[in-house]
Amino acid sequence: MYLASKFYLSRILGRPVYLSREKRIVGHIADLYVDTSFERPKVIAIKLRGGLILDIASIDIVKDGAQYAFFCSSIRDKDISGNDKYLSLLDTMLDKQIVDLDGHKVVRVNDLRLAVVSTGIFLIAVDVGMEGLLRRLGIAKQIKRILKPMHKNIPSRLILWDDVQTVDAKSKGLTLTAQAEKISMLHPSDVADIIEDLDKNTQASMFAALDEEKAADVLEEMEPEAQIRMIDSLSISKAADVLEKMPADEAADIMDILNNNMVEELLTEMDRNASEEVRELMEYPENTVGSLMSTDFVTVEDEDMTVQD
Repeated sequence: MYLASKFYLSRILGRPVYLSREKRIVGHIADLYVDTSFERPKVIAIKLRGGLILDIASIDIVKDGAQYAFFCSSIRDKDISGNDKYLSLLDTMLDKQIVDLDGHKVVRVNDLRLAVVSTGIFLIAVDVGMEGLLRRLGIAKQIKRILKPMHKNIPSRLILWDDVQTVDAKSKGLTLTAQAEKISMLHPSDVADIIEDLDKNTQASMFAALDEEKAADVLEEMEPEAQIRMIDSLSISKAADVLEKMPADEAADIMDILNNNMVEELLTEMDRNASEEVRELMEYPENTVGSLMSTDFVTVEDEDMTVQD
């Protein structure tokens, strides 16, 4: 037996925790709690079936062959109430949607990779591949044995925590504003694709967390159905602010697919000049030259420049 250095969450769920001195089972692992105030989430407690929460400081993790064993030096209940930084891995990560910042897409978490170092146990990567799912089901090894004679492997995909951004709106304590900071650094078309791949509740929360200029850029890149959902999800005031940041012709195109009552509310709420520009463009019949025009223009200050130049 030796101290474990890395392990998957799925491999330890249901494992017994022993009281070191008496070698009796205290309970079986149901979940891990992490402190998200660290650069990488740090495990602070183990939750046992039945509700007892043990302070991780009293736990040693040992690997014996292919199995993991947990020994606690004392039964010290950990109080995790009242701290939004303390999160359950099962509730907030496993099976939840995340954004792969490197791949610019939404994926689902099948398993979690943790590492034991001198300063504690940290979440270092998420498994979004088929192997992670099969590991959860307890059949990964059997499938590997079947595939081995054919020289094939189970598709595996680990994403380092540094390249992960959680986005699930139901994740307790995870503020979407903070999450949007990393995502908003991506190109607007990538952000639009990511948001459109999320469930409707999370779409609205993530879009609302973008600043107005970024939201305007992202809205331009979305499909009409998604544009309607995003505008509907915002307050009239916030929606008007976002539309003001868009070129007037783009804003007019979006107005054309909204219901008339909302259009009038938005135009009334918008800055007067911006509102008048959009109204003017909306007066032209669809697909006419006027409707395709933009009120934005470029000025040239060189008085000696001719049209030919």
